[in-house]
Amino acid sequence: MRLPRMIRRLFRRPVRAQPPERLDKEQRGPHTVRRWEAAESNRLNQAHWQNARGNSINVDWAADMERIWARCAYEAANNPFVEGVIATHQTDLVGAVGPQLQVHSDSSEYNTALEGAWREWYKAPTTNPKISGTAMLKLWIRDLWAGGGEILGQKVTKQTAAEPVKMRIRMLPSRRLGTPADQVGDPNVVLGIHFTDDGEPLRYWISKPERFGLYELSITYEPVPAEDMIHEFLLQEEDQARGVPWLACSLEPIGELRDYDAQVLDAARAAADWAVVIGTKHPDAPFVNIGSESTTIERRTISSLPPGYEATSLTPPQPATQYVNYRRERQAEIGRPVSMPLMMVRLDSSGHNYSSARFDGQVYYRALRGIQHWLSGGPQNRGVLNDLVDEVAREARFALPARPENVRYEWTWPVPPHVDPAKEGMGERIGLENGTLSFADACMARGTDEDTLIAKHLRTNEKRVAADLPPLPPIGAYPKKPLDFNSVYSTEDEEETENQTKSERSWANAS
Repeated sequence: MRLPRMIRRLFRRPVRAQPPERLDKEQRGPHTVRRWEAAESNRLNQAHWQNARGNSINVDWAADMERIWARCAYEAANNPFVEGVIATHQTDLVGAVGPQLQVHSDSSEYNTALEGAWREWYKAPTTNPKISGTAMLKLWIRDLWAGGGEILGQKVTKQTAAEPVKMRIRMLPSRRLGTPADQVGDPNVVLGIHFTDDGEPLRYWISKPERFGLYELSITYEPVPAEDMIHEFLLQEEDQARGVPWLACSLEPIGELRDYDAQVLDAARAAADWAVVIGTKHPDAPFVNIGSESTTIERRTISSLPPGYEATSLTPPQPATQYVNYRRERQAEIGRPVSMPLMMVRLDSSGHNYSSARFDGQVYYRALRGIQHWLSGGPQNRGVLNDLVDEVAREARFALPARPENVRYEWTWPVPPHVDPAKEGMGERIGLENGTLSFADACMARGTDEDTLIAKHLRTNEKRVAADLPPLPPIGAYPKKPLDFNSVYSTEDEEETENQTKSERSWANAS
């Protein structure tokens, strides 16, 4: 079949390349125009994004889990800033005595009895009687930071316990949870946890280590039902199976900062070792053979040099001018995962005024309350402590009155001190007088509860009456002076100006 003459002429014509300016942008080279420039890969950014694979967190965590555990534990043991941040966070979260439980129901008798049973069990809740409930919570916080990034424990029965509640918690390190060799082929077993098809934990595989003195070897595993396990961590993805240490994302800047400090110190020492150099630039100066490349100059003596020679003192280039500022910025990254401000990471509030300290503190306190609520739970939320109270109530049911239908738990956690107690107290007074703040909420904001505060007030009055002293006025009946807002704000402005001036002077001296 012959093609028409016009078509044959068209195919015989040479194809002319269009100039580059006429080509559409999407046709230039192998790359296309993207809506998100961050999705482009070129020679300048491909090295940075080469490890961004988009895998599930379980896939990535299975490959890096043990290495991250070891590095987090290493930094917590050798870096004073990391150790201090963890200790500060433990104290701010748990406090000296831990959270206090208040039970609310229609029966005050049941409330008092269950609170007493919880306090008795909380004295020694683990298999080790020397570990109190407060110490257990602090160990959990440390595990979240530099351990496995998760709370792991097994509920066991201690038959020798004298009290009605014989349930105890066997605290487990994360390395004890793993997948046995014969379960590797099961697709529902992920990082030592057997899940149902719906993603609910069914059982945990806990190793029974063979101990050789200080060392242990995990050979055999035993399945533990999920209802007998305590396993909590902060989720980062929906299908996440294991926790990730809070320190993991800060490991790189922590390592870089420690290396930088060591290099700066090494450079400063090298400059100090070569503090004085003796030399000459005069071409006719006689050669002086001192027998070696260096000589010793005795301190507090007057020495002379050969004609034409002079001693030059070296100015050490390290630490650099911005050394302090650089360290401050990198140290702030250590506390960023839990919203801990720099002044608490360094335990140094110089350069902060009242407003900045209060703002940074409020952000940090909100993060603390979030973690505390996650640990304890609330009326509509489950939590580790709420579940443990339910366990205590079930085991002590024969020693308690009949359980009412509606029972809820309320936890009072310790509260860090205010930046300015006078201003915070004035705001509390305004809220109470306006009716926007209840007395119970005001007590909780100060780390106590209304029952405890009223009981202390009553005991104080009983002691005063017994000592022939007049009782104290009722709570809230003390004489109040009218609020002078002008004096408050003018005082605050003066403090702001004074602190800001001091801050500017300190920064100027540092730079």
